[in-house]
Amino acid sequence: MSEPIRRRLIEVLASGEHTSTNLAEVISAEFGVSRGAMQNHLRILRENGWVDFRQEESSRFYHLEELVWRSMDADVKHLKNLWKQRIGTYEANDDAPWLKPPRRARERTGARKGLRGRRRLDT
Repeated sequence: MSEPIRRRLIEVLASGEHTSTNLAEVISAEFGVSRGAMQNHLRILRENGWVDFRQEESSRFYHLEELVWRSMDADVKHLKNLWKQRIGTYEANDDAPWLKPPRRARERTGARKGLRGRRRLDT
């Protein structure tokens, strides 16, 4: 799904069933690729179980597979759980005092700029 054309095909198909002609028009207008290139992306999505089609006369109507939605829901839930349990964050581990954000160092009072670390000569 790292391929922008495939992501866009999934976005368009999320709105419902579309003919390959409609998909080709959208993809070619947005990405400037040929119908054959778009068909290749649809083939890859079909082979991986993301989309399917039904034939009606001379048109193919593409749609997302329902299993995709269930799989995506499960993946998102898993990622949300990992996010909530992330290690090393104060919000997720507020009972762990060693993970509290460090306090800011107190600013020195009375220190004059340029005299730090040098002896002050009083005459």
